[in-house]
Amino acid sequence: MATYHHQKLLTEWGNGTLTSDMAIGHILQHIGLLYQGQDQAAQRRQTLQQDIDGLKAALTKLKQENETLRVYLERQELQLNSLIGLNLTVYQIKNEVDSLTHTLAKAA
Repeated sequence: MATYHHQKLLTEWGNGTLTSDMAIGHILQHIGLLYQGQDQAAQRRQTLQQDIDGLKAALTKLKQENETLRVYLERQELQLNSLIGLNLTVYQIKNEVDSLTHTLAKAA
């Protein structure tokens, strides 16, 4: 027995071409399809919820990794600033040594 669209069933019932037994059979088939659809929807919701939970976990991990990277980059920036300061100090000392060497060379 094939399950027809409910509008067709109502039309045939109204025309009298559908017997009570046939109507009950179609109704039972429709009920079965509704339960099947409900079960599929519940399974799909469960799958989607698992996907959402997985995405939430991944997002939390990314946030933690981002914070770790931010702290690392801040430390790297501090080290770079220290190296720049050290480089400037070395450059200043070199200039002073060159100046003193030049002054000593003139004095000699």
